[in-house]
Amino acid sequence: MNFSRESCLEVDSNGTSNADCDQSTAKDSEWLPASAVGAINLEAGVSREDASGSNTTVSSGRRGCLELGEEDGLYESIQSSSNGQEKQPNEVDKLGYLLDKVAQMGIPKLNINLFETRYPIVSLCCQRLKWKECIEGAWSISWFDCGGNTAEANISSLNPLQKFNHFPGMSKICQKCKLGLTLHRMTNAFPELYDFHPMTWSLPKQRETLKRWAQLQFATRKVRPTFIVKPDGGCQGQGIFLTNEMKTLDELNDGNTAVQQYIANPYLINGYKFDLRIYVLVTSCTPKLIAFEHEEGL
Repeated sequence: MNFSRESCLEVDSNGTSNADCDQSTAKDSEWLPASAVGAINLEAGVSREDASGSNTTVSSGRRGCLELGEEDGLYESIQSSSNGQEKQPNEVDKLGYLLDKVAQMGIPKLNINLFETRYPIVSLCCQRLKWKECIEGAWSISWFDCGGNTAEANISSLNPLQKFNHFPGMSKICQKCKLGLTLHRMTNAFPELYDFHPMTWSLPKQRETLKRWAQLQFATRKVRPTFIVKPDGGCQGQGIFLTNEMKTLDELNDGNTAVQQYIANPYLINGYKFDLRIYVLVTSCTPKLIAFEHEEGL
């Protein structure tokens, strides 16, 4: 699953694209299919039963610096069934196979700090790659799942070879309220290009603006608009709900919340809603925009 020439996009500063850009930076690169990771939803420290009835506890160790994979054989316990019989490979089995392939590519053994990690799948991948987990000291990568702001605050303390899993400023587009504000600004600057997203408000800051818009819609159309409500820092579809009651929106006081005009007639596939997750690697912004689109999405 290498990047192909057709997937390379180069745009210079005046907006001219060039599909024949140099691919030397991506020729030897491979990405893991996102479907192998995204389909797994394991809760930290929670026991669960797989289809065969075997019980597996998934946890993430936090004891100093240890050789991941030697502690409890996490992957093997998930892969085998309770009666020792072979079973059809699940998503975890497929992920293990892919990680083995990555390890065979000569990926160096790294030290990784998982102190701010809340998803056991990250620890699972590190175990399979035989990376070492370190809370402090000579780590190469620090993985943050608790928001990009935490990582950004520590950038000044990084050594030359240390990396975070967040880019500085990415919270401006990853957090829903900030993304809504960014899209609003871009709409004002380039209205002909940014007409593809629904009306968005950030509560509690824009509560009164939202009320005035809803009252105007009811006065002109005699129909109360429906809104979709999303926690600002939420993910995996958690905490999302629909409402057409302003009273419900008035009662939202638990942190920042993004409220959007609900699209009543969306595109459907076989009667179901869907989203497209397209993975793009941006290697340059100035003086030319150079981006590589992965052949597989989610």
